[in-house]
Amino acid sequence: MGRKQLIIFDLELTCWETREEHLIPEIIEIGAVRLDLKSRQVIDEFSTLVKPKMNPVLSEYCTQLTGIKQSDLKGVGQFPEAYAHFMNWVGSHHKSVLAAWGNDWSDLTRDCKLHGLEIRHTHEIINVKTLFALRHGKMGLDRAMNLLNQEFTGNRHRGLDDSRATSEVLLTLFT
Repeated sequence: MGRKQLIIFDLELTCWETREEHLIPEIIEIGAVRLDLKSRQVIDEFSTLVKPKMNPVLSEYCTQLTGIKQSDLKGVGQFPEAYAHFMNWVGSHHKSVLAAWGNDWSDLTRDCKLHGLEIRHTHEIINVKTLFALRHGKMGLDRAMNLLNQEFTGNRHRGLDDSRATSEVLLTLFT
C-alpha cells in the first residue's frame, strides 16, 4: 500500500436567514483539495455544484452568503451523481484520509440517507477545527486565518476556496 493521501473538503449547504425547523439543509456544493504532505502542496482539486432535492430553489440569503445563484444550478445533477463523482475522485478508504473544518462528513451522511445511498465516506476523518482549537482555542476559519496572518484567497463560503484555506491552516499544525 502506498502513502496515504490527505483530502481536505468543504461543503456548502442550502441555508436560510432564520433557522426553520422544517427545512433540512442539503448540499449544494462539494469542493476539495488533495494535499501532498511531503511537499506541503495541493496536487489536485475537485469542485462540483449539486442541485438540492427537497428545496431546489435557493434562498436569497443562501445566494448572498455563497455567491451560488439559482442559474448556476441549471442542468446540474443531484447529490447521488455528485457524491459518486466525489468519492471516485477521493479514492480508496485505505489510501485516503478526509479532513474538513468542522463536521462536514455528517452532512454527507445525512444527504446519503436522504437519497437512499450507501455511505462510502468511511475513511479516516480529521476535524481540522477541533485540532486547531486544541492549540489556539475555538474559532471560525476566517478568524483562524487572521490569527495565522494568512490571506484568504477566492470567495468565502465556496467549497473549493474554503478547502484551500483549510489546507493552509492544517499545514500550520504540522510545523
